[in-house]
Amino acid sequence: MNHQRSNARCALTFTEGNQVSNSNRGLLLSSSKHFRSWLIFVLTLANIVVIALSGYWLEQSRLQHELRARTLTQSTVTALDKNVSGNIKAIDLALRAVADELMRLLSQKRVLDEYAATAFLLKYERRLPEIGIIRVADKNGVVIAGQGVEKSGRASWSDRDFFTHFRENCDDSLRISKPLIGRVIKQYIISFSRCYSNPDGSFAGVISAAIPLSHFTELLSQYDLGHRGTLILRDFDLGLITRYPMIPDQQAGKVGDAGVSKAFRELVASGVRTSTYYISNSPDGFERILTFHRLEKVPMYAIVGTASDDYLADWNKERFKTWSLVAGFLLFSVIVGIFLVRLSRLESENAAQLNAIFDLSPDGFISFDNRHCVKYVSPAFLRLTGLNAAEVIGLSEAAFSANLAALCLPFSQFRGIASLQSQVNMNSSEPSLRDLIELSSPRNRVLEVVLRLSLAENVSKILYFRDVTHETEIDRMKSEFLSIAAHELRTPMASIFGFSELLLAQEFDEQTRRDLISTIYRQAALMASIINELLDLARIEERRGKDFVFETLNLAEVVDQAISGYKPEEGRDPIYKIASDSVAYVSADNKKLQQVITNLISNAYKYSPGGGEVSLYYRMEKLTGRSMVGIEVKDHGIGMTKEQQARVFERFYRADTSGKIPGTGLGMSIVKEIVDIHHGEIAIQSVPGQGTTVTVWLPVLEVATPQLAIE
Repeated sequence: MNHQRSNARCALTFTEGNQVSNSNRGLLLSSSKHFRSWLIFVLTLANIVVIALSGYWLEQSRLQHELRARTLTQSTVTALDKNVSGNIKAIDLALRAVADELMRLLSQKRVLDEYAATAFLLKYERRLPEIGIIRVADKNGVVIAGQGVEKSGRASWSDRDFFTHFRENCDDSLRISKPLIGRVIKQYIISFSRCYSNPDGSFAGVISAAIPLSHFTELLSQYDLGHRGTLILRDFDLGLITRYPMIPDQQAGKVGDAGVSKAFRELVASGVRTSTYYISNSPDGFERILTFHRLEKVPMYAIVGTASDDYLADWNKERFKTWSLVAGFLLFSVIVGIFLVRLSRLESENAAQLNAIFDLSPDGFISFDNRHCVKYVSPAFLRLTGLNAAEVIGLSEAAFSANLAALCLPFSQFRGIASLQSQVNMNSSEPSLRDLIELSSPRNRVLEVVLRLSLAENVSKILYFRDVTHETEIDRMKSEFLSIAAHELRTPMASIFGFSELLLAQEFDEQTRRDLISTIYRQAALMASIINELLDLARIEERRGKDFVFETLNLAEVVDQAISGYKPEEGRDPIYKIASDSVAYVSADNKKLQQVITNLISNAYKYSPGGGEVSLYYRMEKLTGRSMVGIEVKDHGIGMTKEQQARVFERFYRADTSGKIPGTGLGMSIVKEIVDIHHGEIAIQSVPGQGTTVTVWLPVLEVATPQLAIE
């Protein structure tokens, strides 16, 4: 009852306010001087609001750009950690294998065969180019095997820290040096070392892989952080290992330089693993956001930074455009004000013009007066919610909140103006608060709601509604795609990792070992197929046919090439081609069109595991006023339901969920993208248990037939 009375009071106040407003408007029109003062006040207030909103929007935009820059440096340093750790893991595995081989050779002979050892090392270097050059030293530290090692003038490692460590304690550790000048290759390297033992367990010597610093510089150069971005690797004593881009003319760019700020040293000494911070005095003179990260499995620190000149470049353009628009608006307001003051009789026309602007705005606005009742509702809000002005204007805040909440889905209801305002009051530094709601009526729609408190005399607060359904759906689709892609890649990766770990941990007979390796090979091939098809699909979508080579092709020849290039599995009959008398020419990319035909043939065989004929023929018809040629591939396999047909072009979707039929679920997505770029169409006819017919329609190209000369 109290709620109804409150609504009635608000409605009465609104009615009375309209009557007073109309009366005052008549008085204003009768008094030119009073009207001009009121007009100047309104224009001034409008300009202030525009400037305030523009400034607020620019500030929020700057914060978003800085947040994205922070996220970029954090994700890049994480990826760099995984990349470097993966490289060093490969180096460690290679050194372990070399140590095992050397100990095996020593168990056969008391003296190490230097030529056999050098040949073995070269084989590993060719297999794993990232490990650089591997050399072997004997128990006295003399380098005896490896690329570039000669008997005359051999180098010695006896004074190297890693050799001293292993001579005193030949343990199973991997020793990683600081940057040093290689005594064989005469350039800066980082050595990765392990020891090897004699058959009796005594110290036999050291194996070391010399990785040039240029290898780590190349790793850093793979990441894009803008023109003025920087990536740095330092050792645990903060000495410089390498950085990209190089700054060779400064002390900060020299290998081993430990000239870092006191604040950075304190940050490292605190033991924190990762930290993101801002600096204004970098050695090359740029302001940057930096992320410091201690690598997980390597005694190194990575520092990744992006310069404000890069991550605020777009924001500076936005700021220029925004203030240009604001300046234009101010100028426009002044001009309009002068004309309105001089020509007060045009007031109604200008009011109509402003109403038209609000009518065309895609975003909704609702304002509340100082009695906390709805004072104004924009047409865009009514279009978004399906309400009408009579249902909204005059409602109290509580009644409006209840009505809007009733239109929302249960899990995403409007929290109410009182709840939003209480949170704004709790954080007085933020005069506005954003929220998301999802409407169930008149149709599912996601709205961004912004509450902003007002200091104006007749406006207590403003609600802003923006339709973000499309952005929300795009975010959902991205998340779903990433989740599916990760799931599809995780399965073969788990098999590869598991069987590889099993091979490393245990010894098996030859047949079992071959079976395990075969499984690893198949899963790796599956993962490579998924990645290649994802890259192919992404490249097609990004370039939209710009890399396609279109030419005039005889369709029969393209079909014959695709059929001859496809070999059915053993026991299956070759594809049955139905000849056609008609000659059809199309404008197409030969390779891409063959890829479409091959994918359709492959699916026809895969999804008819029980056998049956797979046939192909093409025919010409008129579709949507165009001459089209259809390539029809038909099988007698498991078929599809209507629901499955509706999803057949979704990425990673597979009609067979048993897992017995190989595939990635990307083939038909690629087919659809290629056919779309060729301005073609795809038709599917399928009956569960009876088979599927897929027809690709392409526009026919009119080609003049050459005439024979008759003498």
